[in-house]
Amino acid sequence: MRELENFIHGACTLSNGRQLEVPSGLISGPRTIQRSTSPQHRLFDAFACTFQAAKAHVIADFERAYLTQLIERSGGNVTRAAALCGKERRTLGKLLKKHGLTA
Repeated sequence: MRELENFIHGACTLSNGRQLEVPSGLISGPRTIQRSTSPQHRLFDAFACTFQAAKAHVIADFERAYLTQLIERSGGNVTRAAALCGKERRTLGKLLKKHGLTA
């Protein structure tokens, strides 16, 4: 999990637009992640919550957006989606359930 957090932090720091570009060789799935423009993706006052709560919010937003695009790209096939992102099918299923997403 720490590696994912560090990767996301680095990608966000280097991003200058609405997309996070993933260098080739780091992942075997979608190489571009669109930043969400939905109403639920909002900036929040950094002092309205703890650092840990703010970090959890950002990670949850990233996971939800990534998983949504992954499922779309795989045509709703969870096994194929798991192969694309390098996760076990069961683990991906748990993440989908966590975010209320269905294939």
